[in-house]
Amino acid sequence: MLKNAIIKKVVAVVGIVTLTSITTVGALKVLDNNDTLKK
Repeated sequence: MLKNAIIKKVVAVVGIVTLTSITTVGALKVLDNNDTLKK
């Protein structure tokens, strides 16, 4: 039972980290596009 709980926690953490990194990269790309448009 403990192993399953730990695995679920690890999977959840990994999923959250990937989502945050994807959104961060997306936000940075949008900011870059805004900068290029201003120039």
